[in-house]
Amino acid sequence: MTHDTAIRLSSYARDGASLSVKAFIAKHGEHFLARAMADGALKPTPEARDEHKTTHKIRLPGTDGEGDVRLDDPSSLYLYPIGDLSSPVGVGRAATNRVCIDDVSISAHHAELELKDGRIYVTDKGSTNGTWVGGRPTPFAAAVEVSFGKGIVFGDVGVTLLGAAQVVDFLELADFES
Repeated sequence: MTHDTAIRLSSYARDGASLSVKAFIAKHGEHFLARAMADGALKPTPEARDEHKTTHKIRLPGTDGEGDVRLDDPSSLYLYPIGDLSSPVGVGRAATNRVCIDDVSISAHHAELELKDGRIYVTDKGSTNGTWVGGRPTPFAAAVEVSFGKGIVFGDVGVTLLGAAQVVDFLELADFES
């Protein structure tokens, strides 16, 4: 059974069209991680694996490691709502994380997101495959600032940090009919 907390972008379409940004934030939160799937579908970890088993070691393909999500195909886009950042938000494969990403390259308790002085930071919690921000690996236990629109890679899963206003703007432009 998958515990992935991703929600298909199209699930937000009605609220994006009918709510103000302020009302959208009140209902869904202010911060999101966006993840694009090449074929439009999440592929959960096989059922035989449990969330606490060993993480599969991966090697990032010979890319820049940016992790930026292309926002040109709304049908392939999923959002991970981050929720309230008044305390650290766990990111990992375990269902106890607020942002649960069901992928074998992600550790059970991979990283944390935190708001400090109005800025968002990511901290790798000793994951097997590391965390990258803007194409650079983050040092273990070091808080690295992440700005909106910046790519983050957890293991081999690329996401982009988005604010609610960016999500609402994208929803206004998205065509979910095609």
